[in-house]
Amino acid sequence: MIEQARRQQADLLLIAGDLFHRQPLKRELKEIAAWFAEIPDTEIVLIAGNHDYLHPKSYYRSFEWPENVHFIGTRDLSAVSLERIHTTVWGCSFWNQEDTRAVYHRDILQKVLQNANTVKNHREAEYDVPFMRGTGAFERFADSGQVDHRRRNFQILLGHGGDDRHHPFRANDIAEAGFDYAAFGHIHKVAQLIPGKVVMAGSLEPTDCNDFGPHGFWMGELTERGTSVSFYPIKKCEYIQQEINVTPELSAYAVSELVRQELQSRKPYQISHVILRGYRDAETELPLDEIAEMERVVRVVDETEPDYQFDLLKQKYDGTLLQKYIEVMEQCPNLELRKKALYYGVQAMLDTAEEGRERIG
Repeated sequence: MIEQARRQQADLLLIAGDLFHRQPLKRELKEIAAWFAEIPDTEIVLIAGNHDYLHPKSYYRSFEWPENVHFIGTRDLSAVSLERIHTTVWGCSFWNQEDTRAVYHRDILQKVLQNANTVKNHREAEYDVPFMRGTGAFERFADSGQVDHRRRNFQILLGHGGDDRHHPFRANDIAEAGFDYAAFGHIHKVAQLIPGKVVMAGSLEPTDCNDFGPHGFWMGELTERGTSVSFYPIKKCEYIQQEINVTPELSAYAVSELVRQELQSRKPYQISHVILRGYRDAETELPLDEIAEMERVVRVVDETEPDYQFDLLKQKYDGTLLQKYIEVMEQCPNLELRKKALYYGVQAMLDTAEEGRERIG
């Protein structure tokens, strides 16, 4: 990320909270500060999210950052004015793990923008932030390569949240309030909530094995003509769901080979959750342990259903409760309900019989 900012000569790097998934250690802040110091020509603005929130004993509150780093540590919206690049960045930090206030409500945003001309360049002395999750990267270049001092001041919103317990907001409120651009963190799925205006940064890398989809950062250009941003995936680790369609004629070996063949289509950085769906032969035991041992498979989920031959079951268990159950369920007029009742009911009765807890009959 730092190397990308240096290579692109980015004017501004926005970090939308939760750089850590917990409270950071002081040595971790020092490491991050050293990285940020390597790009002194890039202004860096940060906020704290709900995971690395401003705990009363947080090291954020006393850490000294390089001159190009600006941390917005206030609980309510405040701003950093970056005169060199004619940009004001608005934001606020989490002071608790949850905060249900609508700090990005349209009325609040419109009010702060009305006061934008009075904002003075400042640094928050009491606080300051760190590492790389939930990052929204952004760059702006003057057409000539130099800052045009006749330009108007760009207004950017740096936020964190998006669900009921963490600073809920509506993307339309932000666009209607008049911000030129807004970068948000918290939700790990990347998205342009409003194209060219409001993005959800996602995260640079997965935080756990259930964090599916691409991860990376946003980069673009903000000029008098408007905003253009694009997503740049970091292809180091990506968890994916691979669905395998199982049919009754497939043997356990055939299922294993089918999974192995499907896995060959993955990219080198992808790690799979293998999900088996469809119908298997009722007598076939799927090779779940073997599949779990395959390369870059983190989890195997069996969602298949046994393909029962109900006519044969009725003959085999003639005169028993199972035979009567199948006949009654076959009369159900609701096709979907009949299907579920037959498969789940028969499976339960057969499992009970096999475990010896009760005879069928």
